[in-house]
Amino acid sequence: MASSSDDPDSLVTLRFHDFRVERMRHWWTLLGEDDHADIVEIFGKFPSLMRLRVDRGLLEALASFWDPTHCCFSIGEVDLVPTLEEYARLLQLDSPFSETPVIPIQSPRSNRVMEKYLGLTFAVLRPEIIRPEETWRKANISLDLLTKYFSRSDFPMELARDFIAGKKGWKKFRINAFKIAFAGIFLFPTSAGRIDLGVIPLIFSEGSHLQHFYRLQTPYHFERYTVRQTVKIVLPFTGDSRDWALYLLDLPLSEWSWKVTWGPAVWIPWTHCALFDGVPLPGVWGCTGYYPSLALRQFGGVQYPPRLGDLSAVTFDYIPGEDMWRLLFRIEDIWGGCLSEMVLIEGGLHGDSSVTPDFVEWREGWSPSFTLRPTVRPGVSYSSVSRSLRASAPTGQYERVTVLERELEEARAELSSLRLARASKREESAARVESHAEYLASQQCGGGESSPRLGGSERGMSLLFAR
Repeated sequence: MASSSDDPDSLVTLRFHDFRVERMRHWWTLLGEDDHADIVEIFGKFPSLMRLRVDRGLLEALASFWDPTHCCFSIGEVDLVPTLEEYARLLQLDSPFSETPVIPIQSPRSNRVMEKYLGLTFAVLRPEIIRPEETWRKANISLDLLTKYFSRSDFPMELARDFIAGKKGWKKFRINAFKIAFAGIFLFPTSAGRIDLGVIPLIFSEGSHLQHFYRLQTPYHFERYTVRQTVKIVLPFTGDSRDWALYLLDLPLSEWSWKVTWGPAVWIPWTHCALFDGVPLPGVWGCTGYYPSLALRQFGGVQYPPRLGDLSAVTFDYIPGEDMWRLLFRIEDIWGGCLSEMVLIEGGLHGDSSVTPDFVEWREGWSPSFTLRPTVRPGVSYSSVSRSLRASAPTGQYERVTVLERELEEARAELSSLRLARASKREESAARVESHAEYLASQQCGGGESSPRLGGSERGMSLLFAR
């Protein structure tokens, strides 16, 4: 999250807001130890994310490889999918499929609720909230509003009139404001750079998703392992998005890490639900789906064509109405004991030797609905499936792929010959029509002579029309 990315040569255009991160870091330093403990109780080690530095070029390059149709990063012949199992292991949680998911339905919001959490008057909040009459999902505020009143060491006496009870309860409101800002900036950011108030029910409702994170005391949680290691990592270089895209496309399979370091030796990933080809994911603002079967190679499994169903059945926003409840009941049915199809991966194979010919064929014919993978070197075309991926199919099956490719080339050659023959016949037919037109013209001029090319025969004309 740096300043706005306006480079015309960028593969994608992303908007960054580093100034918000810097302001959040400063705000954190103004809080006391008790305040930090209160925030950690909700967010666990997530506040350590404020220490991360983002390479803009790398982020833009990764965004250009994202395929929203299949919900994966597709880089050359590599498909990488963030999975629920990986997140659960990272946080040392139980299986993400062990319980029915909590669905934070967005109820209509009232400005009085904002007054309750921030202690500010209606007159102050009403002009600042965009779409105040909408649900939590659509309403949003700016970071400026929160930092103006709460990013301080002490109560702002000059702004006392803007608070309902003056100085009373200000420290509590300051913590609430920080929680709202942190969730809206680091966990659920928006492209507009504002804070979506859809995070409020997630933070302040009873049984919040986040409240158990503070109990994690493992070598894998964010502060002691992942964030610290990521902050200190040395990138190969610092470049623009095209440099990074070229670097990623040129990486051989041997340079890709197919397994996360914090995972077990044997993974047990879910590939799909019984009533849905993927897995429906209810979130903060709505529901969507993803295809974890695309991640089997990451777990050391054999990659086969994923079951790709219609995402429209599980992709919707939380807009109160009969349709929303009907769809939510469907999601509950899918999660309610129907997650029975499990793939047990034993041992594990290398990423370059674990694809089936069917997967190669599917990948060859993959026509993504997003912008094609970037070709960053003029004159060089990166195929979605390289020869190394074709060669990674098991011995014997690879020969079948080779035969099919040869037959395809022969069929294309035959099709080309047929097209040439058809074109030749069309030219011949056009010449005959032209000759007939010349004959008719000569007859109209009174010559009455038979055209030598037609043999002077009405029967020849009949044959011409018969053709």
